[in-house]
Amino acid sequence: PTPVVTAPAIDDLAQHEAWLASRYNQPFLVLVQRTLPSLDRYLNGLKGLTLLAGGPQVDKLSLAVQLGIDAIIRHEDAVFCCFTFDQPKQHVMTRVLCRLAGSGGLQNGYATNYRDRLAAARERLTQLGSRFVIIDRDECPTTTAEALAQHVEAAERTSGARRSIVVVDDSSCMALNRDSLDHPHWNSTSDDWAVDQLRRLRDSGNDRTVLGLCDAETVSMTTSDPTSWISSNRGRYAADAALLLRPFNSVEIRAYFSRLLFT
Repeated sequence: PTPVVTAPAIDDLAQHEAWLASRYNQPFLVLVQRTLPSLDRYLNGLKGLTLLAGGPQVDKLSLAVQLGIDAIIRHEDAVFCCFTFDQPKQHVMTRVLCRLAGSGGLQNGYATNYRDRLAAARERLTQLGSRFVIIDRDECPTTTAEALAQHVEAAERTSGARRSIVVVDDSSCMALNRDSLDHPHWNSTSDDWAVDQLRRLRDSGNDRTVLGLCDAETVSMTTSDPTSWISSNRGRYAADAALLLRPFNSVEIRAYFSRLLFT
């Protein structure tokens, strides 16, 4: 058999210096989105695999779209790939236009400057061009890391981007066809299988950031183990970071509107 040769780490030094030079004078060495500065500080920028988990109606997709769109606006060398296995493309596009228009939702009425803001949002989306793509299950019926990576690599080639931010909505839908796959990393727990695929997608390219959306039916902010809501929290099935989302409670809603009224 051919002997295995392991190169010393010093051989990677030149590549590492070039990577640092490309980010010289930048506060973070990864993607940042800036509109949520506290999130940038907590995560030290967007990198690796981050799970966005929460119960129904917390709109995880809107947060993921905000992070992805804001990141590519601030990084012209990045492409945003949004895989939607749970909702139709139109729902993703609605959230993107709302984000770019600075609106909480697309309206049918005649709100002040609304049509102008929507037209400006469409123009801004046009300027992003090939650096934003939406892929649904019809275009990517096989939801393995390898299949998703092919779409991401195609988007990188088309846009000329050298790094990418990838949103997968939602990761639980990835496991729907796992029983038909002859895959060496199949696991009896769908959470483990899906997170393993997301980790493999993260590792399939250089500077690839992955945001995986997943459901957490019962969310407790006081549990001693904040990752107990998902089985994929250990070893090879662990994400680099996890954001646990929940709706505002009544006290927080009152405090929020009080600030709006008196500031």
